[in-house]
Amino acid sequence: MEKRRKLWEIWAGSELRAKNLQFLSVFLGILLSIETVSFVFYLIKPKPIYYINASNGLAYPVRANNNLVEDFAKSFVLNLANYTPSTISQTYTEISDMVSPACMANIKGYLLKEKETITDNDVTSTFAITKIKIKKKDKNWKVKVEGQHSIYQAGQQIKNGVYQYTLEIIKTTPTVSHPLGLMINNIYGKFISTGNNQ
Repeated sequence: MEKRRKLWEIWAGSELRAKNLQFLSVFLGILLSIETVSFVFYLIKPKPIYYINASNGLAYPVRANNNLVEDFAKSFVLNLANYTPSTISQTYTEISDMVSPACMANIKGYLLKEKETITDNDVTSTFAITKIKIKKKDKNWKVKVEGQHSIYQAGQQIKNGVYQYTLEIIKTTPTVSHPLGLMINNIYGKFISTGNNQ
């Protein structure tokens, strides 16, 4: 016949189980805290943004180099210098996402005045890149983009020649709105030779 356990034996057994459960609860709490902290660090750690190079099709985390700077400069200049009265608003919206706030503050008044002139006078611009020169300066780049630039008013060519844009490109932290981590910090343009003026 089985011997009945005394009350203090049952009590001692339940105390041992309670201590074991308490130890297990503390251990699981610490483990959960470590996992939570690790997860938070994972969430806030910047993720690499991959850039696919048009020339070789390779994808790699964004590292600012001359190829990336060249692609960025070409994209900016082609957006800036190829427009019609119906596309000028979209053009200026796209380039404003590529310039630094300081640069935008400097050129915003000029762009608004130009936009009005372009739409009021039916001005169209075309630009084809012929040469690009990149010079790295500290952590920034100075890029000269030359190309054939033609300006038309109401379908008539009013200016044609070689135009040169000089861009100062700075490195920034890649974000969703600036995935390449590059911005135009200064821009200057001029005709260096003209074919015809009417």
